Amino acid sequence: MGFFQKLLELLDKFPLADAALIFVLSFVLAIIIEELIEIYIRGYNNKMTHILTRIHKPLFLFIVLYGLFLAITPLQISKVIMNIIQTFFDIALFFIVSLLIDEFLMFWGRSLARGSRHSFSHEVMPLIRGFARILMLVFAIFVILTLWGVSIGPLLASLGVAGIIIGFGLKDSTANIFGGISLVMDKSFRIGDIVKLESGELGTVDEIGIRSTRIKTFDDEMLIVPNSILAQNKFINYAQPNDEIRIVIPVGVAYGSDPERVKRVLKNVVKGKKYLDTDKEVMVWFTEMNDFSLDFKLIFYISDFRRKFTIQDEVTTEVFYALKENGIKIPFPTRTLYMEKGKAPNVVKAVRKRTKKAVKKKKAKKKAKKKAKKKR
Repeated sequence: MGFFQKLLELLDKFPLADAALIFVLSFVLAIIIEELIEIYIRGYNNKMTHILTRIHKPLFLFIVLYGLFLAITPLQISKVIMNIIQTFFDIALFFIVSLLIDEFLMFWGRSLARGSRHSFSHEVMPLIRGFARILMLVFAIFVILTLWGVSIGPLLASLGVAGIIIGFGLKDSTANIFGGISLVMDKSFRIGDIVKLESGELGTVDEIGIRSTRIKTFDDEMLIVPNSILAQNKFINYAQPNDEIRIVIPVGVAYGSDPERVKRVLKNVVKGKKYLDTDKEVMVWFTEMNDFSLDFKLIFYISDFRRKFTIQDEVTTEVFYALKENGIKIPFPTRTLYMEKGKAPNVVKAVRKRTKKAVKKKKAKKKAKKKAKKKR
């Protein structure tokens, strides 16, 4: 006990030693907590592991800065230095709180999404989390400004005027934010839906953000579309109103084919397939007698829109082999010209004349070359 009394008396005589001891102890405490968190992360895999993985670095900085703040407070050093340390301390604190709020919102979103077909956590939560980060950032800025003695009242008044000016400058960003909100609230699409834009791009919705929506195309490229464009333009959502979708396979056969036989062959191609929606009838329409073909359409429904393109490829291939197997010819564009002897069109006569002239010129050149060789 006497040792500790002497140590305290010594520290009272030397404030710098007291400050150094507090800082060292806080640093050691931060290292111990850091190691304990690392051990927990390596040993477990649960929700707490995910949270600790995100906050353990900022938490280390927070403990060290707090120890430094406690150490130098009794020294009565410059207020500027104290404010700088306090500023970094507040930044670390707000960062940790922001991460915890973000984790809470993710957990809350997943809880609400359980059993929900519209995947609330994937669609709405990114927007809510984005707004929460912005609010935390604004709050942190106001706290730090107050710390440095900046009056918030006049600043808020000036922000009202500046907000109008900035609003005009950031009208596109504002339009994107409200466009994202309207898309989510209207349930225009959700994560995982396949959409086709008015400009022709086709892909799967990967993420709905505050400013833009990310669509992964079938070329494995990420298409980033501003929300305001999606909100203002037309697009096709293959996932709505339900997962079932119609597939149309156009088929052309040669003239002379029996239309009824063609219809039977085409229907047999998809008859009894597992991917068919049994509630809908398979149809074959004879649509047109074209210049060189009889045109049909094979129409059927499948229960999963995600398989549209693979099934379309599969059926088209089977249609080709079925027509070939049944002796039904697949035509290609042709033109047949009939001309009577002695009544060839003027164009044909002109071509014949030019051909004869070209042949005479070639013969004349050959004769001239032979004569030149003989003279040599």
